Amino acid sequence: MILNVLQNNMILANVVWPALYILSRYYTWWAIGIGLLIECVVLRTLTKDSAKKVVLAVAVANLITAIVGYFAIPWITFGWEFALEYTVYQLLDVGTFNPFGWITSILLISAITAFPELLIIRKLFKIELRSGAWAYWWAGNALSVLLAFLTVLIWPVQM
Repeated sequence: MILNVLQNNMILANVVWPALYILSRYYTWWAIGIGLLIECVVLRTLTKDSAKKVVLAVAVANLITAIVGYFAIPWITFGWEFALEYTVYQLLDVGTFNPFGWITSILLISAITAFPELLIIRKLFKIELRSGAWAYWWAGNALSVLLAFLTVLIWPVQM
């Protein structure tokens, strides 16, 4: 009985999808550093607040979303890939690692991190943002996710 449970869990542990490869690079020190820098520049252009307040807001928002996202993003992206597998991928007759899967992983990870960060920045730090802030903030997040993706292409992940 216990052996069967362990074997079934080992089978599930061997499932991979594009977002996992991206996340393996997204949560590295250099990607985090570049992402924080990009977001500080974006937030500084969206607000009139001091640089000190901007840096603090970006750091806290990213810390909160990183802790929650570390556990939530793999499950959310797994659910997304599962849904794609039985709809879009069936229609296109492709497997998991296809251009559509990679692109949607980048867009989804960017959105999953951008929305709560911007909410934290607006509510917790009371930072007023100009209209269209979501698009700029999402683009800033997308740049760091895209960078993580590009490194996967250049230096493939060994899992």
